[in-house]
Amino acid sequence: MCGGTIVISIVYIFLLKWITKPLLYTSMLLILIGFILLGGWCWLKKDEYDQEIQADNYNTAMVGAIVAWSIGGIYLCFIICCWKNISLGASIMEAASTFVTSNLRILWLPVLSYIVCVPYVIYWVVTAVFLYSIGDPFFNAGSPLADIKWED
Repeated sequence: MCGGTIVISIVYIFLLKWITKPLLYTSMLLILIGFILLGGWCWLKKDEYDQEIQADNYNTAMVGAIVAWSIGGIYLCFIICCWKNISLGASIMEAASTFVTSNLRILWLPVLSYIVCVPYVIYWVVTAVFLYSIGDPFFNAGSPLADIKWED
């Protein structure tokens, strides 16, 4: 799995140069379309309920439509107001992916960190097993820590 993760990461970084902006803009558009469709679904759903007999369901569906469309409108305003910043962020991601693909030595840092941590984890597991197996814990009412009743 570690090797597969590294390969997938390298492929993703290479693809990120070309798909950053389309992926970002497509996801933002799909989120906006999702709010609009959710509001439309709730609006159509309210017509299935009788306004007098099932007033709670009717009102809930209508409020759901209004809330979904309101959130979608606010989301659209945020996108419009922050368009330059979003575009700048996408350009920075493209530049970062270009840098990383030209300097693949950076990918060795997590691998080396993992290798350095392995002896510590092994030591921690052995110590934890040793401490767990030395006896039964018992708790004193006035102490925040457990005491161990030692056994051979």
